[in-house]
Amino acid sequence: MNRRETLIAIIMIFILAYIHQVSVESNVIVIPSEGTSDLIREDNVSVLDWWEVSPVHYFLTMIGLYLPFLIPITGIIVILSCFSFGIRTIHPKNVLENKRRQDIFQTIMDNPGISHNEIENVTGINRSSLKYHLRILMREGKISSRKFFKTRHYFGNGSRYNTEDQIFRLVLNCSTTENIYRYINRHPGCTQKDLIEYTKLSYSTVLWHIEKLSSGNLVSINKEKNSNHYYTKKTILQNSD
Repeated sequence: MNRRETLIAIIMIFILAYIHQVSVESNVIVIPSEGTSDLIREDNVSVLDWWEVSPVHYFLTMIGLYLPFLIPITGIIVILSCFSFGIRTIHPKNVLENKRRQDIFQTIMDNPGISHNEIENVTGINRSSLKYHLRILMREGKISSRKFFKTRHYFGNGSRYNTEDQIFRLVLNCSTTENIYRYINRHPGCTQKDLIEYTKLSYSTVLWHIEKLSSGNLVSINKEKNSNHYYTKKTILQNSD
């Protein structure tokens, strides 16, 4: 039960109570305060009809008298409103009945490793709404995500490829990155100088691809004798053969 539902339920209680109060045409007796010296005089006591008393008076009185009963009554009203207005609980069996979540899920299944911005461009769903639906899909176990190389990527659960395999294929979707990875695989312990001589690329470009491989957990970096030496991960190698 969120704040909005609670507020609506409380307002409904007050409105119903006020309608009941005015419907019985009850009177309100008004007497002076205790500090008044002539309290016992009958002409100081007056009787007002219900319409002469402001709704604020009724509401404040009801808060003082019925506050202990408001919480359970509010819960009952919210439960009844869920049945009346068709509010449904989201669970794994009906999570994809929503058209937007269905489109998001299908987009992820068709494009394993797709990023948030790419999903937004493909589906046309705005950022805040997309973030909400992605959170629900992950909560219900339909998708998973992993952040590497400063970007979060999404994968569909239940695919024939596990997350590690999908990341492996995603990282190596660039021919240059794959070429560097295969060189490291064939020459374990090679240095950045070796990679620059092999690829004929600049220092910064080689470093960018190394960071990408490292972020995807495909390559480990060991510092030996003031130089970084690169090795492919054995667990990943088994998936790449």
